Amino acid sequence: MKNTGLIITIIILAVLVVAMGCYIVYDNFFQKETPIEDISENKEVHEEVEATDYTYENLEGLYKHTVTTTDDHGNEFYPSFELYLYDNGTFHYMESGIFETGQLGNYIIEDDAITLNYLFRHGSDPTLHAMNNGTLKLMITPDGTLIGPTPPNPWFESESITLGRLENTEDPKTYESFQMRDFSHYINNSYLFNDSEHMS
Repeated sequence: MKNTGLIITIIILAVLVVAMGCYIVYDNFFQKETPIEDISENKEVHEEVEATDYTYENLEGLYKHTVTTTDDHGNEFYPSFELYLYDNGTFHYMESGIFETGQLGNYIIEDDAITLNYLFRHGSDPTLHAMNNGTLKLMITPDGTLIGPTPPNPWFESESITLGRLENTEDPKTYESFQMRDFSHYINNSYLFNDSEHMS
């Protein structure tokens, strides 16, 4: 009987030890929760990485800024800056005021910025002027707008410009115009003029 009692005691102790071990393992590996702060921080880091993953495809579209001003006669009009980025890495940048001018070229993506490389400029006539140099760097904000220095323009006094992104449904006529008048359209339908070759 004494041996039986000792055996029962040993079995009970063994069961308790095993139960305690199982509880410790369960508590450390299965019940351990990630703090809410860590989850939030990881989510923000993940979203930040996704937000800066810019490509020619997801940047394609129309970016626009309009100014309200008056001419020399006091008449109100609305000059605008319009930039269309194409998914093949080219762009068309228009400045519309009393006269219409524009630049064509390609652009590169650098982290949270794009750099426009001017290759040609044009007016309202069919002449396309080759440009030897010229760049414009624009920063990309988290909401998708572009911010950069203002091109020389007598109707706009601010040193910086914000080009807001427009959806096709917001300005379908302008969208259609830029899609028709892309880089290849001007190359194929304009008289190419090299300014440097005609300078005296």
